[in-house]
Amino acid sequence: DGQHAPYSDEEDGTLPKPVNVYAQTKLDLENYLRQNHRTQQVVCLRSSIILGPLAPYGGAHSTFLHFCQSRKEQNTTFFTDECRSVISVQDVVRILQFFCDKGIATTTTMIYNMGGPDRVSRWDMAEAVAQHCGFKSEPHFVKALKANQPPGPVASPLDISMISSKLEQLVGFRFRKLSAILEDTFSTK
Repeated sequence: DGQHAPYSDEEDGTLPKPVNVYAQTKLDLENYLRQNHRTQQVVCLRSSIILGPLAPYGGAHSTFLHFCQSRKEQNTTFFTDECRSVISVQDVVRILQFFCDKGIATTTTMIYNMGGPDRVSRWDMAEAVAQHCGFKSEPHFVKALKANQPPGPVASPLDISMISSKLEQLVGFRFRKLSAILEDTFSTK
């Protein structure tokens, strides 16, 4: 629902309150797995925005970070109140590899938050890209509050930032901060 962030990865009895069909289908799958696969090893990973370099094969579309870079001389509005816990695609790959290599040490459905350590808005990401890539965000990047905008065709929660310490502890590494994601994304190697 975007009203109680940051969301804990502990089962505290608080039930998610999806605000759109997409979120409801994810919750429905989690509930289905919990009810119908109680004796099987199942892991659900709740992610937010996954960021990183372009895919190495042709036809890859740009990521949000590449979009920000492409807007350096064009007026673009970025929301300051829509916050997410961004995670590196490289970290996601390592997490998935961990479960493939090590398996799952439980016979119940486990649900983990899979977000990075930084709670950032779209504005924060755009500003970080501008700084990293060496251009000024002003006057072209414009701050706005999503809460002040007319509702779009699909409801979207303002803040779904999350705490992912349980997953970090399990996999044995700290997830990258936005600054490291930018370095990986725009590296010239």
